[in-house]
Amino acid sequence: WIRVGRDRPRVMLLGASKLLHVQETARQLQSLLEQHAELVLVDLDLQEAIVDTEADLAVVLGGDGTILRAAVYMQSKQVPVIIMVHIVPAITCSLNHWLP
Repeated sequence: WIRVGRDRPRVMLLGASKLLHVQETARQLQSLLEQHAELVLVDLDLQEAIVDTEADLAVVLGGDGTILRAAVYMQSKQVPVIIMVHIVPAITCSLNHWLP
């Protein structure tokens, strides 16, 4: 995003809403992401057209199955993925590397 002149990355927030705490964590994380990025997609059921969404990075909340499904949907896009397996409490630390 920096190379093409944008000051904020375009981010997808993906997850598995059926897993415990994913919806609440997604709400909190969405607020944080909106402060530092352009949130282009929030999909907690992996139902949207992820492959058609232009993004610089994806944050995936969930377990192995959710991560693999998101990776398969995005395989042709080569979008970096930040993985939050079973909702790691140190969300801010993980994202500081990627967000301005």
